[in-house]
Amino acid sequence: MKKIILSGAVAAVLVPNLHAEVFELGKINVASELNEEKVFEQTTTEETIQRDSAVTVSEALDNVSGVTQDTQGGRAESTLYIRGFDARRIGFFIDGVPVYVPYDGNFDYGRFLTTDIAEIDLSKGYSSVAYGANTMGGVINVISKKPTKALEGSIRSHVVFDSDAGFARQVTSLNVGTLQEKYYIQLGANYANQDHFRLSDDFEPTAYQPSGDRLRSETEDRKVNLKAGYFIDANTELALGYINQKGEKQQPPATDTEFSKEKY
Repeated sequence: MKKIILSGAVAAVLVPNLHAEVFELGKINVASELNEEKVFEQTTTEETIQRDSAVTVSEALDNVSGVTQDTQGGRAESTLYIRGFDARRIGFFIDGVPVYVPYDGNFDYGRFLTTDIAEIDLSKGYSSVAYGANTMGGVINVISKKPTKALEGSIRSHVVFDSDAGFARQVTSLNVGTLQEKYYIQLGANYANQDHFRLSDDFEPTAYQPSGDRLRSETEDRKVNLKAGYFIDANTELALGYINQKGEKQQPPATDTEFSKEKY
């Protein structure tokens, strides 16, 4: 196999703080009656996500024990299994708010970018009833960032080139926030664009797919995450969040029509 991928990343810190605080109102802590330690939960931190260069939620959880990442189906979606349970039995939350797909319960974890994430809490079964229904297989709670200083922010860009030195993918993000005595504001914005996916040089062309770039493999994702909070007193906090996420992807052709049908 002669497939080469070259990638590079550029990061700029607007002010001297790159790792923001975890948005505590978005966490759901399940404690035992004997002590206050969290049970049946595992956390993937922002440091771990950056260490693994994980661009999406599926990539961030791919190295967690008991979690299996796979790309399958006619829509070529990235899905996760927790101890064998598929996405229809796993609860997915953003800051404690459940995310659903009414059509069939499946959605693409590869569309959720990690650039504005402080940590990901993973529950492998035995999920609390506080999460609600459809959590027999476990729970994934994505928690966003929260500012810790009067002014802080960062800009990151990740670019990938294929074996012919052609532009293949880029991911750019902006995070900026402010923490004041009585309030805080956090803004996260990211953009991801995949121009194509390069096939192996050993790939044998078919009637539907020539050699070189994978046909109809373009994707584009945009996300804006805005959060504002107000401190009522030392122990009480009120927060309002807004998330706008849009994704587009094309459908690559089938390379083996005996195994799968051609779709458009």
